[in-house]
Amino acid sequence: MLAQRFFTQRRPSVVASGRSRAQPTIVAAAPRLAPLIDELKAAQLKKDLPPVQIGDTVRVGLLVQEAKSSRVQRLEGTVIAMAGTGSGKTMVVRRIFQGVGIEMSVMLHSKVLSSVEIVRRGKVRRAKLYYLRDLTGKSARLKEIFVTREGRAKAAAAAAAAAAAADK
Repeated sequence: MLAQRFFTQRRPSVVASGRSRAQPTIVAAAPRLAPLIDELKAAQLKKDLPPVQIGDTVRVGLLVQEAKSSRVQRLEGTVIAMAGTGSGKTMVVRRIFQGVGIEMSVMLHSKVLSSVEIVRRGKVRRAKLYYLRDLTGKSARLKEIFVTREGRAKAAAAAAAAAAAADK
């Protein structure tokens, strides 16, 4: 009933008998609902996430429900892909465990995600690092980007400015 109220409106039409009967017509709901939807999506975004990029080695904490208790499962690996925007943003984390490649797709703004920590920055020139799936051993490593103290200070200032702009 609620959807019908937002998405339809009644338009009178004349039937062959001469009597007027209301016909439902579909109308665009975007002008009325768009601000409300944007507000709900913004409320779901996490504010404390570090600026994760492709090629970073990250340590991710995921909340896992086991019977009556919950625990945090840690996963450390390389970010090989990122996709989506807003609350649907995801990253694919890859690591090698006992000679087997393991990839996990993680939603960045999910309630299951408890923490994201950047261990090291990797130097890459691609948006997707799927070629790492075919490499083994030392050839699957990425060059590390070393950040100086000044660079960290600039990054922190930029992150603070971005957070302030997002709060406005």
